[in-house]
Amino acid sequence: MQSETRLIKVIILLSFSLFVMQNIYAEIRQMEPVILIGTDLPDVYDVPIDQIQLFVNRDDLWVQIPMQIDERSTAGSLYEDDDGLWDENDELVFQPQDGGASVLASNWIEDTESQSNSRYKIAVNDPAENDYTFVYLYYSSTIEDTVSTSYISYNDEEDAIITEDYKIGFDDQKLFWDEFRFKEGIDFSNDLMDREKMRINGTVWPFPEYTLSENDFSPIDYWVKSGKIRVMRKVQNEVSVYGITQTTEAEKHFYRSFLQVPDLTISVDESAGVTMIRRSYDLSSESVGAIISTSNNEFILVDGNPDPNVQTDIELSEMSHYWIKMDFENKSLVTVSDFSGISDDFLLYYYDNSSGGTNDGTDDTGDMASYGDTGMRFNNPNAGEHIIKTNIYASIENDLSGITCQSYFDNSFECEINEEVYVPVGISNDDVCLSSNISLSNYPNPFNPSTTIKFYLPTNSFVDLSIFNIKGQKIKQLIKEETPKGIKSVVWNGKDETGNFVSSGIYLYQIQTDQDQVSIKRMILMK
Repeated sequence: MQSETRLIKVIILLSFSLFVMQNIYAEIRQMEPVILIGTDLPDVYDVPIDQIQLFVNRDDLWVQIPMQIDERSTAGSLYEDDDGLWDENDELVFQPQDGGASVLASNWIEDTESQSNSRYKIAVNDPAENDYTFVYLYYSSTIEDTVSTSYISYNDEEDAIITEDYKIGFDDQKLFWDEFRFKEGIDFSNDLMDREKMRINGTVWPFPEYTLSENDFSPIDYWVKSGKIRVMRKVQNEVSVYGITQTTEAEKHFYRSFLQVPDLTISVDESAGVTMIRRSYDLSSESVGAIISTSNNEFILVDGNPDPNVQTDIELSEMSHYWIKMDFENKSLVTVSDFSGISDDFLLYYYDNSSGGTNDGTDDTGDMASYGDTGMRFNNPNAGEHIIKTNIYASIENDLSGITCQSYFDNSFECEINEEVYVPVGISNDDVCLSSNISLSNYPNPFNPSTTIKFYLPTNSFVDLSIFNIKGQKIKQLIKEETPKGIKSVVWNGKDETGNFVSSGIYLYQIQTDQDQVSIKRMILMK
């Protein structure tokens, strides 16, 4: 019986969030963060995370910007104890809106240790708006974290997420979102949210039809991880039908202007007899006057009165990027989701009736009144596993359109990461020659792990060809012998005199003859 009455392994997760941006510098999409994973920066492996910092260059001045590094387990969990080192199990998060303009590679921060390491130029491109910005990653034990700015915080006592622009709180059971306030001046607005709602209908033989609401979910545990850039919140709960218990998890990541439900897999067991899943958000009476629009509805007034002309039918082609917009005067919130494959019968759920009730015949909950109760309803969900994607975009200053947010949803940020090395002042790829009778070059340059050095001698000479680091210390002697005139070549394999591979960076190679001919060139080892 237990195997035949399992419900839903993972419940559909949606949420709304309201974020606003201040002190924005880069002309780039004004919501989303950039997330780099450990394998994006393999050359930084084993660097202590407290030595990693982000900078941008504005008007030839280096400015440190907020960032956050979170440990991520091999299974993908972000609620792990941090081992303190950058590796493949880390995520680095920052706001590209803090970015700056491109700078020359010779322009580095004033930190000697970082100049002996590589830095990483992170070019962020917004394909939806054709904008871009640059952020630089440096690492050094002598760079201090001087950034006091934190875009978001978590109040454990209230179970609330707070920024300068909004407050979102959860009910006493630590399960569902039931508080939503805009920042208005120095105060917050009245609470615009009644509660987050869940309905599951089903029939399991030989029992009568069952209906579950958010009140039927019981908390087991919850986790929160908070930093300067984001708050991550995950709740584990359980729900029972006819004595059979199913454990579920709900996870949301909050940012200053953006909310994301991580890619989520739901598994629907055909034997569970699920006939309907509905997830919606019921506003409070304080939201009266708001305007709701969707991909297929231009204008729905939230006023506590029924709206008989709401178009609820959704084309299957729209399920991959269906959007819902809430407009609260000059504040707008747009949710875009991909629910393709969950059901072939997908409907917009909407109910606006201050007298209470629901339009799908299920029990009312919360304040027993409906104001713009909006969400998605899936009839007879398909059996199997399905991936759900949800992004939420918000603005309090501009009218953020649903079409624009749909474009953002369909066109994620693109990042290109390039390693750069410090070039000492006065050193270049040009010859530094005391005689024009000899020549010196290498190829490839940059290289990894070996390069071929070529030189020309006009006459037979005693030759000293050596490799130096940027501090002028000799690390390898390639030739020290009488050498006949002509074009010669020798391969350097990236090892020092002890046979160990040297680290990435800038190296100088010098040829000197017994006729006082000298030539010095620069080359870059880039691993």
